Amino acid sequence: MATSKTPKQPPFPHPPLEVGVAQYPTPLVPNYNDKTGGWNILEQGHIILVEKINIEKGSFTPLPLDGSVTYTGRDANKWPSTLYLVAEKPTPDGEFCFRYWANDRSLTAQNLWNYNIQYSSEDTTKPIYTRSYIVPRSTYNPSNFLGNDPLNSSSSFVKLQMAELPEDNVLASRYVAVQAMYETLPGPVLTGYQYDPDLNLVITNTKQTLAAPTSSPSLPDNGLISSRDEPLDKWKTIRIQSRISSLPASRTEYKTGSYASPNLLTGFNNSFYTFPDGTINYNVTPVMRAKRSYQTVFKYERTYQYGQPSQPSITLFDPLSINVLYKGFFFSIELNDVLTNSGLSISFSTGTNNATSAKYGSISETYNVPTSTTTATQYVSYVGSYKTISYDIEYWKANIWINTTTSVLIK
Repeated sequence: MATSKTPKQPPFPHPPLEVGVAQYPTPLVPNYNDKTGGWNILEQGHIILVEKINIEKGSFTPLPLDGSVTYTGRDANKWPSTLYLVAEKPTPDGEFCFRYWANDRSLTAQNLWNYNIQYSSEDTTKPIYTRSYIVPRSTYNPSNFLGNDPLNSSSSFVKLQMAELPEDNVLASRYVAVQAMYETLPGPVLTGYQYDPDLNLVITNTKQTLAAPTSSPSLPDNGLISSRDEPLDKWKTIRIQSRISSLPASRTEYKTGSYASPNLLTGFNNSFYTFPDGTINYNVTPVMRAKRSYQTVFKYERTYQYGQPSQPSITLFDPLSINVLYKGFFFSIELNDVLTNSGLSISFSTGTNNATSAKYGSISETYNVPTSTTTATQYVSYVGSYKTISYDIEYWKANIWINTTTSVLIK
């Protein structure tokens, strides 16, 4: 009985690949139907080509991974750009080696898909783009990533990082990973509020990320009571400001204090006496309210305004007192710090006053009292009312000036 023989195994039961097997690690795939070789940006596929070679006879010699070896297989003219040898990985059984070839990826092509989006302070109108690139280590240049986001001109460069690829990544010999961040600046305005008991106002506090360098705020900026810029890095700064929407309300305060009033002269009482020897004694007694220092109420009225006020046109209450001094033959008078009325006078006549005396004969004497600018009667009419005695203009802060009027309650 004939027995069947075991079929003879071919010398290479697993023949190597005659052409590489392409992998497409990104959304871009070459257009193999384009025979013109135009290779527009949408056709510039990013390729990792896997080639399987036989090393069973021990003829395997590792090739350099320095970019000097390029793919020259029978299908080499199929690919849109040069493929560089980036990794060699023998199989554990020692029969084969997988060679990995890759083409350089243009930044322009990668920009179509290589981004993540987050939002500054969760404001969807202020996107932050984080772009991840694979670029040849030898041609990495930070300047290629500065400026605005490649596809969104309102977002500006803020951060850049280059890092090695993991060792098990077949691209690690030639390529590095680059991450660039672009932020929409200025960012959203974050607003908070606080109550200031001294101002009796609500203060609005804002914080905003700006592109650096940042110009200083324009001054004066009415309502702005504080502003500071805190640099975050070369590209960004945070501006923190506090504002008031209105000036503090006018306020009136009262305090007690001492105030002095002058003598108020309103007339004279007089009398005379003739002695047996004919001598006449003429007595003049002023009718007046004596000056005094008393406790009264001072009223302080404060208003606020932006910008330095002009010099006020205001009349202050300052009753100018006078001295009433007279030394005559029959009478004398000495009064200091006096407010008088118009028409006050002192007269004496030996005839008129029925003081005929052989000693003097017919003599008359008159003193007309000068009238003060503020009369005694006018001063009395002010009693119970407030009169302005001072006016202050002073700088407070943040282009805010305080006008203070001080009045006294006349008694």
